Amino acid sequence: DFAKILSFSRYRSQPEELWPILDEWNQDEHLWIRRTTLICQNGMKEKTNEEKLFEYCENLADEDEFFIQKAIGWGLRHYSRTEPQNVKAWVEKNKSILSPLALREGSRFLIEKGIMNQ
Repeated sequence: DFAKILSFSRYRSQPEELWPILDEWNQDEHLWIRRTTLICQNGMKEKTNEEKLFEYCENLADEDEFFIQKAIGWGLRHYSRTEPQNVKAWVEKNKSILSPLALREGSRFLIEKGIMNQ
């Protein structure tokens, strides 16, 4: 399974093979495995599976772990460059569950571009 993720670029054209694995990883006991589910789509732009990105962010939003919170923000920020309005809507809807770090990092691009207020 880990080898598939490491070669994720090979699967970008057929990511449906990876979602069951990533669904399990999103609940894994190891933080680095959970973190992978948040950032594995970074750079995929319009091929990002928005539903999965938001689902994984929401699943892990209550974690106190710095690297998980940073990854939530990182994943959201990357995707906000492609679908700023969708990320803005999701962040505004879920503001109450996001840590200050995830909120700051996830909305950074939106704020810089004037799409969202601080």
